[in-house]
Amino acid sequence: NLWSLDMTEQLLLFDLEDTYNFDKADGEGKECSACNKYKPITSFTFAGIAHNYRESRCTACRSALREVSKRIRAKHAYPPDDYSCPICNRDSEKLTRFGRRNQGAWAADHCHTTNEFRGWICYPCNTGIGMFEDDPVRIKKALSYLEK
Repeated sequence: NLWSLDMTEQLLLFDLEDTYNFDKADGEGKECSACNKYKPITSFTFAGIAHNYRESRCTACRSALREVSKRIRAKHAYPPDDYSCPICNRDSEKLTRFGRRNQGAWAADHCHTTNEFRGWICYPCNTGIGMFEDDPVRIKKALSYLEK
């Protein structure tokens, strides 16, 4: 019954959460790491196997990212069997220890600002770059730290 849902749940049913100004003071939401909008907590799906925390990106931003990734993968051929990561030089055989062999070893890396495809890299390297938010300054600082 539509009337038994609170206003936030009703807005989410019709994908209208952006039309309502949610108040940060209510403590019932969070800010999306992609669009930087404060949204109700129900706009963030549970993440991880244990489902004990919410994603950092809202559902709308996650859907948009999936669409970009889908378009990029359709446009750019998957690497050949003898391909190796241009960052770490691991091939798909070496990536089996990361549990990626049956899921595909390669990530279609792209710029999150322009959505331009940069190339195929392994999932561990893609995750590492993502953790640094694609920021060359942060990556250079990490390199300086490691070289101490």
